[in-house]
Amino acid sequence: MADFVIQTVLWFVFFWVAHKIIEGHIQTRIKAKNELIKEIMDKTHIVKAENHGEMIYWFEVNNDSFVAQGKNMSELIQHCKLRYPPTHHFLIIEGEKVIFKVSAPDWMPVPVDLKT
Repeated sequence: MADFVIQTVLWFVFFWVAHKIIEGHIQTRIKAKNELIKEIMDKTHIVKAENHGEMIYWFEVNNDSFVAQGKNMSELIQHCKLRYPPTHHFLIIEGEKVIFKVSAPDWMPVPVDLKT
């Protein structure tokens, strides 16, 4: 009877330790994934364009913060080059649809055609 109790306790401890090791590994991977998502989202700007007279203004969709201004796309891109490091990406939306993406190294607006 004592052997049965000792074996049961040992198996319980074994499975508990294995569970804790696996749980720790999963939590580490979830934390790393969330940090990567945050880093990508911090470097990706979803912007909407507003026209006021001859000027075009870009504002972040999420918080309406100012991104850039210019009379044409090249001036807007030049402003972004000066203000943001080359690791940042810009998605320009119209309504609910992404119409252009702009990012380093060439900083050229590329039309986006998302087939749904």
